[in-house]
Amino acid sequence: MQTLSSSDDGILTMTHIESLLYTGSVSGTVNLWDLDTLQLIRSVKAHKTDVLSLSGVGGFAFSGSANGFLKKWDLSYRGLEVVLIIDVVSNVRINGKLIRELC
Repeated sequence: MQTLSSSDDGILTMTHIESLLYTGSVSGTVNLWDLDTLQLIRSVKAHKTDVLSLSGVGGFAFSGSANGFLKKWDLSYRGLEVVLIIDVVSNVRINGKLIRELC
């Protein structure tokens, strides 16, 4: 058995996409791990609150937080770049620009 270790606090969710593992934590961080080398590739402060869910579809990952935000991440170049943010409570934003108010 192998153990992946970082200084981050508790892991709440994870998803496996190709040879990479994405983990979401209590601190709002998403970590990207290379499962072939067992090395941490990147750590991103993705949300202000707990990352409660992660999933991957096509070339994108999705993260959901405890404060009601959903983020869509472009996985090109084994990195993480936000391309869509949805505040499921009230607003839809793309690259920080308000697109639609839901409530």
